[in-house]
Amino acid sequence: MSLDQASNTAYFGNNNGQVGGSGVVARPGSTVISGGSASNYGTMSLSGNGLALANQSGAPLRVSGVADGQAGYDAVHFRQLAGGFAAAAAMANLPMLERDRTLSLGVGLGHYQGYTGLALGGQYRFSPNGVAKISVSGTLERNLPYTVGGGVAWSW
Repeated sequence: MSLDQASNTAYFGNNNGQVGGSGVVARPGSTVISGGSASNYGTMSLSGNGLALANQSGAPLRVSGVADGQAGYDAVHFRQLAGGFAAAAAMANLPMLERDRTLSLGVGLGHYQGYTGLALGGQYRFSPNGVAKISVSGTLERNLPYTVGGGVAWSW
């Protein structure tokens, strides 16, 4: 550990105060944690602007092992996002109510990046110019939420 009192900066690790290798550089307004070798490392920078992850060239790093997001400011991960796309694609593929018909029930399938969505839905013509629609979809993978949608349309 070393401390540069002139710049109010603390250095921990074996990188002689430089970002790279393994260590921590703490200065007013930011902290950088680095890990790896001197020629192949990643950094995590925390400042008032947020958190940034990068490799030695400044390219983004992958974050893995993230739990399912559940609250408004939680991160979502690929599995949740891909499952949502598959469920939305399934809902979009529900067949439309045919002309001069009163009621339809349908099944839709969707697939995205290895995730499969299934949707069930129905439409009801409540007047010559009005149709109501309701649908629900989800994925075939466990622990992913389902999606619900509905709407009403009038046409002339």
